[in-house]
Amino acid sequence: MRLVFLGSPQIALQSIKAIHEAGHNIVGVITQPDRPKGRKLIKTPTPVKKFALENQIKILTPTDLNDTDFVEQYKELKPEINVVVAYGRILPTWLIEHPDHGSINAHASLLPKWRGAAPIRRALMAGDKQSGVTIQQVVEKLDAGDILLQEKIAIEEADDNETLSEKVAALAAKLLLKTLDLTKKGDLPKKRQDESKVSYAQKIEKDELKVSFNRNAVDLENIVKGLAPRPGAFIEKDGRRLKILKAKAARKNGEQGRVIEVSQDGILVGAKDSSLLLQIVQGEGSKQMAAFEYAKGHHIKEGDKLSELDS
Repeated sequence: MRLVFLGSPQIALQSIKAIHEAGHNIVGVITQPDRPKGRKLIKTPTPVKKFALENQIKILTPTDLNDTDFVEQYKELKPEINVVVAYGRILPTWLIEHPDHGSINAHASLLPKWRGAAPIRRALMAGDKQSGVTIQQVVEKLDAGDILLQEKIAIEEADDNETLSEKVAALAAKLLLKTLDLTKKGDLPKKRQDESKVSYAQKIEKDELKVSFNRNAVDLENIVKGLAPRPGAFIEKDGRRLKILKAKAARKNGEQGRVIEVSQDGILVGAKDSSLLLQIVQGEGSKQMAAFEYAKGHHIKEGDKLSELDS
């Protein structure tokens, strides 16, 4: 089949690599335009675009998916199916429906749970014990298409957004290959989503990056997991931002936001119901380090106050 791949970030890279290595005919890639990155704001291509360049695959980077020139270029590719993995934009109906086999998408949740932009983060932040990948038929309504294939992933105690994303990326690649093979055979199962079980994974808002110790310790641990390593969960000490990269709920009680103790295990801080042990942190303009080492270098001691960011 003539296939167009729509994807942009790192999590999509494993899928396009697997599809390419399996010998499928990728006739084009649609990805986000180059964006300024880093301190020097150098325009940088997406990971998917880099792969396409390395493998001489035609690349389209439209800013408007209804632009006449783009529509013409896309149709010239004569695609039989679109494969969508974290492209980053909602597709217009004409693009979804143009190929004979329509469009399929790998979504990083067990649909209908966690439809939307941030399913991996929301699963972690909610304390879910499992996640997974759903291959769905793309329809106009967000993440509401028929389920084609679905497989679960256990969320381990040590997982954060980075590690769970890696697991999801590997599973998505595997399931997409299986879906493409079944599509060619005309033997693809379809199952409607149960609309009574829908939940939404909204985009992470800036205010959610601020850690407030007036929440339960387990909730705070899960928030850190969902935001680590980037963009991270933040607190403030003496007017300076401190990113929390790893933390664990603990049993000791103490005043909310007050340091209970500093040990080689980390910085223990009072939370609403018990306490949170900060294990790995990163100060402004510095590398990540053990919280104990950070406490030594910045003279953090029992009784000190750690507060929520003002802005």
